[in-house]
Amino acid sequence: RIKETTKMALSIVSDGPNPTFNNLQGLGIAVTEGEAYYIPVAGEDAIADLFSQPQQACVSKDAFNRLIAPLLSSKSVLKIGNNIKNIMHFVCKYFGETSFDAYDDIAVMSYCLDSSEHGHDTNSLSDIFFDEKISKLDDLLGSGKNRLDFLALDKIS
Repeated sequence: RIKETTKMALSIVSDGPNPTFNNLQGLGIAVTEGEAYYIPVAGEDAIADLFSQPQQACVSKDAFNRLIAPLLSSKSVLKIGNNIKNIMHFVCKYFGETSFDAYDDIAVMSYCLDSSEHGHDTNSLSDIFFDEKISKLDDLLGSGKNRLDFLALDKIS
């Protein structure tokens, strides 16, 4: 189904905002309303041992390059996301140089339309234009020592 789409929403999950210092944990891809995929990514320093989380569920560099990179570089698939530049940096850090063609950044579009009226982050734009509140990750995963690992979640609603 993803291969047949002409547009997709793209997001990432990371343990921080900076691709230089922080780790990519997964990619989120939505192709139509109600149909989205989370693709977990094994960190650069992931070490498989007796007590670590199983890594076989994570996308490998080879699988990414075969299946996902062609979608990102396709000019016929519009990629829509917030802070696409940051997404590009994280993806290239983990999977190597990847071409991103045909994309729309909602933060840039919002800023161009009205730079001073409101915030341009996903939460603000969702609240303003769709009257929808986005759940905060801390509300879903918890915080501190009781925080759940994002990969451990079966379903977030």
